[in-house]
Amino acid sequence: MGHRIFVLGGAGNMGSELTRALLRFPEVERIAIGELNRDAAERLAGELNDPRVHVLPIDVTRIEESAAQVRGYDVLMNATFFGFFEAAIRVACCAQVNYADLISEPSAEQIALVHQSGITAVSGLGCTPGLSNVLARHGSNQFEETQEIHIHWASFRTVAPSQGLLDTIIWELAAACPTRQYYLNGHFRVVPPFHGSKLVRFAEP
Repeated sequence: MGHRIFVLGGAGNMGSELTRALLRFPEVERIAIGELNRDAAERLAGELNDPRVHVLPIDVTRIEESAAQVRGYDVLMNATFFGFFEAAIRVACCAQVNYADLISEPSAEQIALVHQSGITAVSGLGCTPGLSNVLARHGSNQFEETQEIHIHWASFRTVAPSQGLLDTIIWELAAACPTRQYYLNGHFRVVPPFHGSKLVRFAEP
């Protein structure tokens, strides 16, 4: 039996790319484009023209109704911005469906809820944290000992083409952000924005 994946915000900028990427895997049996914007979801489904893709209108803030729609899938992949994280993680827990997202900051209460529901939840599969964590681990495995890992990434984008990106930028640059931290000698250390800033020269795009 193949994998069944519910992509929340599946017709958005990130969700649509995720949906396209998932279709490359033959073991994916069904993808639900879960969207409040049904027109956008229908357009994407028509463009993809794949019988595995289905459109399901959903308002994730309606927890019980959304959980009923998500129940039976293997994974709820949340591709919305983190303003909807609280609702999305509650839907996954209520439906007892494994969960992943691109960006979130789980609270102690939310972590406890995940443990209580018995699901697996993976937070932050974006650029960094996310892909950078995977690359750091891969690089570290090539050596007998790893002393330090430095991560630099560049993004070419306008300041706020959407509410989600504006909220993300404000979160990244906030004066007080308890989850902006690094790990040193067995402890996580919280740092202010631009801490340890340095000039990094990237190759041209």
